[in-house]
Amino acid sequence: MKILAFSGSHENPVVTSAFLERVRSLGEPPDIFVSAGDLGPKSMSTIFKTLTDLDRPILYVLGNHILHHPKIKDV
Repeated sequence: MKILAFSGSHENPVVTSAFLERVRSLGEPPDIFVSAGDLGPKSMSTIFKTLTDLDRPILYVLGNHILHHPKIKDV
């Protein structure tokens, strides 16, 4: 089983873009993606839209920065 784990882009568009470029370059995607959080709302949306298109499960664990949101809908 191939697992791709990632975390901590913190809304950095350069990091987000580089990560997605690397994922696309893999050819065959991993069996599962695991995110350890702290992506930031914009990065999270961009990353998850791309990963969802690859039709693989995504396990997302909230990072310490996201946990500070008062409402779960904000996450």
